[in-house]
Amino acid sequence: MAGAAVLAACGEPGDGRPSADDGKIELWMREPLTLDPALASTPNEFTILNALFEPLVAVSSDGLPTPAAAASWDVSNAGHTVTFTIRPEARWMTGEPLTAEAFAWAWRRNLDPQIGGAFNYLLFPVRGARDYAYGLYQDPAVVAVGAPDDSTLSVGLAEPSPGFPARVAAPIFYPLPEGEIRSYGSTWTQPRRLRGNGQYQLVQWDQGLGLTLFRNEHYWGDPGSFGEVVVRFPEEDGSPLLAFRGGAVDVAPVSGAAYRSARGDDQLRDRLRLFERGGSWFLVFNTAKPPWNRSEVRRALGMVLNREEMAAAVFEEPTLPGWTIVPQSTLPREISQPSPDVDAARGLLSQAGFPDGRGLPPLRFTYHATDTWKRLTAYLAATWRETLGVDVQPDERSWRDFLSFTDDPGDFDCYRAGWTSEFADPANWYDTLWLSDADYLGARWRNTEFDRHVQEAGAATDAESRRNAYLAADAVLQAEQPAIGIGHHADAYLLHPRITGFGIDPVTGAIDLRAVVASN
Repeated sequence: MAGAAVLAACGEPGDGRPSADDGKIELWMREPLTLDPALASTPNEFTILNALFEPLVAVSSDGLPTPAAAASWDVSNAGHTVTFTIRPEARWMTGEPLTAEAFAWAWRRNLDPQIGGAFNYLLFPVRGARDYAYGLYQDPAVVAVGAPDDSTLSVGLAEPSPGFPARVAAPIFYPLPEGEIRSYGSTWTQPRRLRGNGQYQLVQWDQGLGLTLFRNEHYWGDPGSFGEVVVRFPEEDGSPLLAFRGGAVDVAPVSGAAYRSARGDDQLRDRLRLFERGGSWFLVFNTAKPPWNRSEVRRALGMVLNREEMAAAVFEEPTLPGWTIVPQSTLPREISQPSPDVDAARGLLSQAGFPDGRGLPPLRFTYHATDTWKRLTAYLAATWRETLGVDVQPDERSWRDFLSFTDDPGDFDCYRAGWTSEFADPANWYDTLWLSDADYLGARWRNTEFDRHVQEAGAATDAESRRNAYLAADAVLQAEQPAIGIGHHADAYLLHPRITGFGIDPVTGAIDLRAVVASN
């Protein structure tokens, strides 16, 4: 109650305090360790930062980069130069114009080895960024980012990077207030010092209790549904279930034991929602080794899996059933969710020369020793034996041994793998993992048609052509199935009945306050 009183009392006359009818939402989450965009690394930190800052480019719900603080951008010099034009109406929370130099200075600062930026590698496509971050050069001028005038940010790339506009949506690319950082050092993130350019401003942060955001009256765009956002921090060993049951908060993330308890509670289960993260679990095959080199065999193995049943039986953390390798949030598209079809799977095995599974050798399945992957192995072994007559031989490894294995799989049949988006663009999946020259996962899969579509995406000059090329590449990947999708990473939230709209950033896991809608 003391914490609630403190949080409710924040604000001073003339500080932009919202009126009573502006709307308010209360969130429960762990206290951020930092609000420095260079150092932040957790969804709770990114939730606050996404409210306080706006990037040059945002990624829309249909997966396309859209203007944010930048009104537009242009790619030139055969893909080696990207020029962003800052929108003239963009302002800091103080009302001062936002300039291109705020971005250029932030990028150089976040690459400084003394800062130790958590995600500074996302800047590495910028020419000179990697060398400066690794200390090979001491002068930040080696980083090819500059502001020839207040509205123009010029970026030189080491090589063409078609996904670069989507990449700059990440917090490591946010603009930063140079004056406050130089004046206050590590304390620049305190309330009323932290100068952002986003929808909200930080007006109070009571250590161990909570923080409060007010609407930024100088924000150029949609002001959002709420004039005030209150974030309550749990007490030591505090439970989101207790806070939610008691009506103290509208939104509470749940994981671990709290998620399992909510899932088993008749009342809380009705308020529990899962939201997809940009990550997947899948089974990688050695496509150079018979009989796993036959797409009919791989497709048959995937066709008999009941994804909903498997997700419920295997994963104790929030996980959505997955019929694809690449998550929906990375490339929004129509995804078929067929039920298991044993007859069709047996037909595919017959086409491949293995009627009723006869002649198929045992499948060696490699995984590391955790309860989750032991449950997965048991599920696969039982399903494939009962439906297709395939014998699974468990190949259990210690974590260190499994890491060494995935670095160079060598002679294998099938292993469990996963991938998480580093930035919200299909290139981070199709190009990085599955191009023939990349073979990141060691599947030894080569497909010229897939490569051609990905190359077309890289050469596309408009968003729709690029999207269509990736859709064509995805169709090839799904038809060939060098890997079988089994699940997508997810975050779970308890939502009060008055919350009628909600969303998260699938890459960072941050709550997207722009997507939150609540009734009074």
